[in-house]
Amino acid sequence: MYNSITPTLTRAVAKEKYLSDIESWKNFAERITKNPFTKVFLLERDGTKCAWCQKALYGQSIIHHITYDHCCTYSKMIRVASPTENRPHKTRLVPDCQNCKKENNETFLACVNKLVLVHNICNKKIAEESYLAIS
Repeated sequence: MYNSITPTLTRAVAKEKYLSDIESWKNFAERITKNPFTKVFLLERDGTKCAWCQKALYGQSIIHHITYDHCCTYSKMIRVASPTENRPHKTRLVPDCQNCKKENNETFLACVNKLVLVHNICNKKIAEESYLAIS
């Protein structure tokens, strides 16, 4: 629907560019999606509509990367709660986006300007469309 949020570079190809600083790339490409501060920021910035289908998110949103061609330059990390039924005390290591925003808003915006919120099913559709376009 909205090609502007369909990555033109696969995740694997982007990853190759950042092998010399893979942890910084993983902070952006993988770990930032688990940061609750980032998700709240995107909800406040973009509203409660899916960036792909424009329907209400109803709290069922995930963070989608418009591009994977970027790495996090803020090296501080935090642990956030990520409980599961079998592991109620589980935590995840994520970039400290909240303090990144406080200390250097430009750096924070460089990351979040490459992210939007979408439904999980829409994220799958985007991935399929991206795969077909790149193949």
